[in-house]
Amino acid sequence: MGQIFAIGGYDYGRDQALLDVTISLIGKSNPSIGILTTASGDDSASIEKIQNAFSPFSCTTEVYSFFKKNSPLEAFIENNDAFFVTGGNVKSMLGVWREWGMDQALIRANLQGKLLAGWSAGGICWFDSMVTDSWAERIVLEPGLGLINGCCCPHYEPDNVFENAPESLISKVDTWPFLGISNGCGVLYNEGKIEEIYVSHSEARAVEFKYENNQFQTIALEASGISKP
Repeated sequence: MGQIFAIGGYDYGRDQALLDVTISLIGKSNPSIGILTTASGDDSASIEKIQNAFSPFSCTTEVYSFFKKNSPLEAFIENNDAFFVTGGNVKSMLGVWREWGMDQALIRANLQGKLLAGWSAGGICWFDSMVTDSWAERIVLEPGLGLINGCCCPHYEPDNVFENAPESLISKVDTWPFLGISNGCGVLYNEGKIEEIYVSHSEARAVEFKYENNQFQTIALEASGISKP
């Protein structure tokens, strides 16, 4: 199994350092990165923004859109060194992936050692289960792809719709550990275990949730430090 870099959420004006980390993890000069914007419905604005975000770095990108005629999926997997998934509606994204076979293609790519990365929907989809707001005004648990043991909540920070979700959902979680990852924080998994935690600013964080002695607890996980773009 290869590495997975799960980012809780991303601000295009602030969190560019996490893309720098992503590219460094690939371990190649001028790598080719396959980009998936399925969670946003492959809208043109999302595609343009992520391509512009990667443009300052020494890499090439290829976007695979399910909403137009595409090259064969196998060629997309073969021709890229890593795969980056942006945010949006994760339930819809996985539905499309499963229909076309992208879920299994990405799993095979990771088993071959290729990096999988992404933020929000693209950060939580790799877990056994995930906290999602794919429905309006309702936050629920949904099954993920199962490459990482446990459950993940994205955008975990104050004054956010996800702030109280872990406490309300923890009794329903049946896969552990249960993590929360904020915007600007990326958790690197290697062989299914946490290897490093990167943050792009001092407020970014990752925490583990527990429920012991009838009390909900959050345990801060130590970050490697502030990443500089």
